[in-house]
Amino acid sequence: MIERNRDVDVARRPSPPLLTAYAGLLFTLAALAVLYADRLTGNLLAAHIQDGYPDLSPSRIEEAAGTYLVYLSAVGVLGLAGWAITIRLVARRRRSAPWVATGLFIVGTAVALFDLLVRDTSGDTGLPPLLGWVGLLPSLAGLAVVVLLLRTSLLHTERH
Repeated sequence: MIERNRDVDVARRPSPPLLTAYAGLLFTLAALAVLYADRLTGNLLAAHIQDGYPDLSPSRIEEAAGTYLVYLSAVGVLGLAGWAITIRLVARRRRSAPWVATGLFIVGTAVALFDLLVRDTSGDTGLPPLLGWVGLLPSLAGLAVVVLLLRTSLLHTERH
């Protein structure tokens, strides 16, 4: 019977922080997909703008919705880049991974909270609540990654 080396099996298995970082990347892709699906179907964003500014012409509403789409797409692409950096650092077991992930989490969450809570001149939120909350989902994965990385880092420090 062939005996398996447990150290080799553990080394090949992705770590929980790495799997969670991949989940964050997928959450970010999902948030972008929801944004574009909304634009192609019900256009909740344009309806939200129309509700806040009933006197605007349809072309101005479409222009505002398009501007939001560009802005949120740029935020999403930056989020994907942040996840790619985090995944690379975690996969390579870099000592900087917890600190970079923490910084990216703080910035990403601040932007997501701003997008969720900011009020425009109509007095309503700039984004419909659904799109704002969907944009916050990657931050949940970010928090989990930071906690897992810091816990692993602290455990590693205590052993040495």
